Amino acid sequence: VDVVEGLSLVDGTVLSEAGQRQLGRARAAGRAAARLAGSSSGQGTVDLIELLHDLEDRWGGRAVAHGIALSMAIPAGVPRALSVDRVTLERTLSNLLAHAIAGGRDGRVRLSVGLLSDGMRFEVESTSAPQTDRAGAELGLAVTRALAAGMEAELDFVARDGGFRADLTLPPPVWKTEPVAMPEADLSGLRVMLAPLPL
Repeated sequence: VDVVEGLSLVDGTVLSEAGQRQLGRARAAGRAAARLAGSSSGQGTVDLIELLHDLEDRWGGRAVAHGIALSMAIPAGVPRALSVDRVTLERTLSNLLAHAIAGGRDGRVRLSVGLLSDGMRFEVESTSAPQTDRAGAELGLAVTRALAAGMEAELDFVARDGGFRADLTLPPPVWKTEPVAMPEADLSGLRVMLAPLPL
């Protein structure tokens, strides 16, 4: 916790662009470690905006280093409060982003969120074919499927020339329809596009 608080005091405006990306990764990693150390696994209220902010902080710099444009899109009307295990959901999405970015060059990776009749869908689409070893990629995908199953979610993964698409669909009970008091989120630096997504 002391490390997380210390990082929050650093003035990122005095750092170079590369330094700011490194600071963002360190802050995201610190928050993730604090969650692992301070809470047990289980469902809780997850702030979707905060989750995407942490994912962007963690993976944005690595994507830039590979020449990959990382973007995130949320259509208007998607609930901000989710009832799900934050650690498991973050690990699942991080594994998909890591697979998309690892070894890839000069492409784009997009994480979008939308509501469907059968649940809430997180879609990770990559136009940059990862250059990882096949055995390692298969193991990583198997772990990701197991994490998804632990949330009673469905994971569809389709590889294609020059990239892949992965759809993680959470069942309807995961989001909260009743009003939930959420803290104000710091959205600085988070590139979120508010636009309708095709259903």
